[in-house]
Amino acid sequence: MKVVTDVYAWLLMYGAASMGWLLFLGLPGAVAMFRALNAKRRIYVLREKQKDLINEWGDCILPASETQGDGKPGAEKVQATASSPEKAQSPS
Repeated sequence: MKVVTDVYAWLLMYGAASMGWLLFLGLPGAVAMFRALNAKRRIYVLREKQKDLINEWGDCILPASETQGDGKPGAEKVQATASSPEKAQSPS
């Protein structure tokens, strides 16, 4: 009964609960930001390795989709395909 009437015990309990909520709400954003930065760094490292390979072996190692377009490696152009209009069927 002594703990229930102690103001500092309640302050400690609510403080610990609020810290838990802050972790619960804040960590997903922090982890997402960390993963995004890590992915960008990985892309940069792989692009640098690709440039080294191209310098060593020449453009013959590039896929056909990367050599078309504006001539820059990795600059793929998205081509829009025209879709044929679907025939509307009237209910009989």
